[in-house]
Amino acid sequence: MRQLAAWLAIGIFLNTGGGGDAFSPVPCEDLKTFDCGYDFFRDVYEHFQTVEHEVIIMPFFLRPRLKIFSSVVGQEPDLTLTDLVVQAVKRGVDVWILGWDNAASEKFLGTQQDHEYELMFEAAGQDAQHLHLMLDTGRDLVATAYYLPHIKSYAFDRKVAYVGGIDFVENRLDTPQHLRPDPRLVKVEQDDRHPTANEKPWQDAMVKVTGAVANQVSMILIERWWTYCTSEGFSRAQAMRPVSALLDSTLWHVKDSMHVSHWKDSQCENRPEAAVLGLVNLQVSGTSLTEYKVYIQAPQVQSQGLPANVNKLQVLKSGQTVQANVTGFQALDKTVPKKISITVNLQNLLVEWGKKAELKMPNGEVLTAEWLPEGLQPEDSEGKQMCKVTLSGSQMWMGTQSVVK
Repeated sequence: MRQLAAWLAIGIFLNTGGGGDAFSPVPCEDLKTFDCGYDFFRDVYEHFQTVEHEVIIMPFFLRPRLKIFSSVVGQEPDLTLTDLVVQAVKRGVDVWILGWDNAASEKFLGTQQDHEYELMFEAAGQDAQHLHLMLDTGRDLVATAYYLPHIKSYAFDRKVAYVGGIDFVENRLDTPQHLRPDPRLVKVEQDDRHPTANEKPWQDAMVKVTGAVANQVSMILIERWWTYCTSEGFSRAQAMRPVSALLDSTLWHVKDSMHVSHWKDSQCENRPEAAVLGLVNLQVSGTSLTEYKVYIQAPQVQSQGLPANVNKLQVLKSGQTVQANVTGFQALDKTVPKKISITVNLQNLLVEWGKKAELKMPNGEVLTAEWLPEGLQPEDSEGKQMCKVTLSGSQMWMGTQSVVK
């Protein structure tokens, strides 16, 4: 078993039930690994070209203005992450970038993510309403230098996701052969440290997952975004913006710290939509064309402090078959239940995974219901490779009731 994760990071466990707080195991037959960043960056570029609704980026570090993507296979990098983001938002795709900040990152680590986010926000121009940026500074009232999410995960339309160790920065663009010089890699000024005018080799890996696993990876961003917006940490960071900028500039000489960060004004104005927790298949036998209102009770598995998941109202007529999405939030330390309750004509019906439940109507027609948590049938997992999305770390995390370990 191999866990591609780090401190306060997302990991994928294969065929195992162990490992900290985690979502339920789900099938992952089409899992793909990337050895080093060259093929991974190409894959990300292609998904940026075809994504329809949403891009999720949870980085450790970003270099948004660095040319690191190639529009032509085998050619030197000619596009930046900002270029790809701007192209996406112009098509109406929502791009969510959730980075991090702590009491030392701008001062000692030299990340300057605040200013880089502002430049990206400006580059989006009139399409900036589709670009959503956040620097998560931790949930506590007092800032700390130890809040350090080491997550490097990305998702497209909640259908495809990547988890592993590669950021969108300089030397992560490398091949398994680590050839030098290599015109396909990022060019740097030639000097004693870079005699080939390429960055030093970087060995790392990413895992690509699809389906229910990708939806779980996306849920990490959804929960982090919503819980941060309701936290003391967010209130503290917003209140301290003028003071932090002044101190960073005068005491720590942080570059561009006095630059106005307009993007911070809208961090919580828009929030990512809740994800699909499961599907309910509904069917009513008969020909009377009677209309039925079915109330589906949404599982209450959200993180602390978040609003309750909203029950679903589904209307269907006799002779009709409908599949209803049940959406909501899901904390990492909670699982989607195997049973849910639905109500029709003031009658309650308990629907259990793997079993079809029936309810006879007063007119003799029969409603049949089937519950598919995370959209999966029991047979979808039989004999299949299973993946389990986990979060490792030592601090209170995204609203879970337990300390994530």
